[in-house]
Amino acid sequence: MQPQTLLKRQARTGSFRTQVTLAFWSVGLLALLFSPHFAEAAPPQRCLSNLDCPKRAPCINRRCFQGLRITVSGHNTSSYNIAVAPIVLTGLKAKKALRLGKRIDHQINRNFKRLLGTFKLIPRQAFLEQPPQNGIELGTFKFAPWRKISANGLIKMALRPGKNGRLVLQFRFYDVDGGQLALRINQPIESKFYRWHIHQVCDKVYHYLTGQKGIFTTKIAYVKRNRRKGKDIWVVDFDGSNRKRIVSNGHLNLMPSWSPDGRYILFTSYMDGRPYLYKVEVATGRVHRLSQRKGTYTGAICSPNNQSIAFSWASANSGGSSDIYVMTSRGTKMRRLTKAWGIDTSPTWSPDGKMIAFVSERFAHPHIFLMDANGGNQTRLTFKGDYNQEPRWSPRHNEILFTARDERLQYDLFVITLDRNSSGELEPKYRRLTQDQGTNLEASWSPDGRFIVFVSTRVGERKLYLMSADGRHQRLFLKGYGNFETPSWSPSLPHPRVMATGKSYVMKKKRAKKNKVTKVAKAAPKKRPAARKAAKSSTKPKARTSSKKKAKSGDDSEDEDDDKEDKKDDEEDDD
Repeated sequence: MQPQTLLKRQARTGSFRTQVTLAFWSVGLLALLFSPHFAEAAPPQRCLSNLDCPKRAPCINRRCFQGLRITVSGHNTSSYNIAVAPIVLTGLKAKKALRLGKRIDHQINRNFKRLLGTFKLIPRQAFLEQPPQNGIELGTFKFAPWRKISANGLIKMALRPGKNGRLVLQFRFYDVDGGQLALRINQPIESKFYRWHIHQVCDKVYHYLTGQKGIFTTKIAYVKRNRRKGKDIWVVDFDGSNRKRIVSNGHLNLMPSWSPDGRYILFTSYMDGRPYLYKVEVATGRVHRLSQRKGTYTGAICSPNNQSIAFSWASANSGGSSDIYVMTSRGTKMRRLTKAWGIDTSPTWSPDGKMIAFVSERFAHPHIFLMDANGGNQTRLTFKGDYNQEPRWSPRHNEILFTARDERLQYDLFVITLDRNSSGELEPKYRRLTQDQGTNLEASWSPDGRFIVFVSTRVGERKLYLMSADGRHQRLFLKGYGNFETPSWSPSLPHPRVMATGKSYVMKKKRAKKNKVTKVAKAAPKKRPAARKAAKSSTKPKARTSSKKKAKSGDDSEDEDDDKEDKKDDEEDDD
């Protein structure tokens, strides 16, 4: 046989083998994809990273791919590039309206800039769009200038006058990659609640991208020492603005914890001489006492269904040894869950409310334990280290955040993932979040499980810091003099007016019986009709003029406070 024919035959057989191999692997891959053991019929879920996908599925092109069931170690924190075009003011001439437009524009940029590792805000110096092709509706602008600067999403806004003297925010969110309109919102704006309206709009953008609720309408409660040697409870928006003190009585008020509906905050206070449990209405500031039996109450936390409260209680005769108890949300039907040697404290509920994690010293050192919601099946969870405390269950994942002391006697934050093997037994996996940055403790999850607020001493005093769930993108959250303690992240909150109309439960206290003689003696003497008319005529005009002046001065002071806060926010963002 000639060499040329031999080479041709070998080439043909080689190409044939290559084709057969490719066909075999393609058929195998298709069978793997469409196999019921690997594929699921549900459509892919929207996501920004692997944190948004269940069962640790990969997030590819902002979609969760669960068909291959790929196990990805760690967390993918690729940022979503978003551009916020300058707001357009149409038909507005009043100074207050122009000032409100600037505040809205500033707040939108601030919201997306605060979400560390999730969104990357493109600076306006890089914008290539020029008039007249810079409108907010489709057809009045082009996507090409935004694609050139690698923008994935685009926000266009306009503020115009509406009905009854209100202003209307025209909000448009565009998918630059797909070249289409994603959200079209016309939101009436109340100047008093403009921040909340902006947070609500941003939540809708977050929900469109991930299919989950955002954290823009959330708040963070924390404790700060006052000048009277007491400790007060403060509340602040998720971005660090709008600080408000809601509990201040000159006593120690400790360990705030939000109810699932966001209307109440549970806390421990010494206002009645002993550490009892209380709850405060966030909208009105009314405080209600929940516990009545003498003893030390700490670590109260509501169940996910808002029906029960888990807490630690040490009776007056227990010698300081506390146990985990459960009672109703009204403070009744107190029931004991743990009964062991040592201190049991710091309970935290699982997202489904079926399990409780807590800290126990029953083996000489504090470790984290698990048990059913009724107190059964108490098992030890942590075996590493000799001082593990302050567990907090993630609201979305099977993970528990806790504080541990390492071999150098430094307190840092860790996460334990509750994985199970083929036989169904727990195989916990540990992940360290902080290291070599002072003392880090007292952490709390955001309601979406993507961020963590915690206390750190890396600058000397105890300050609040914010970081992503993987431990990266850490930054200072609140500035100011003093020490901060025990932050607690709230769920998504409704409109402030809706919160103020909620029903509340007040504990009834026993009143001492009074004699009829004392009532008559304390009763004020009745005035004559002529004296009443004279008193009304003399007091009415003065009250009206003073109230008007107070209202005007109050509005001006609110505007000045907002301007000061905006300047501070700009300085913090520059830092």
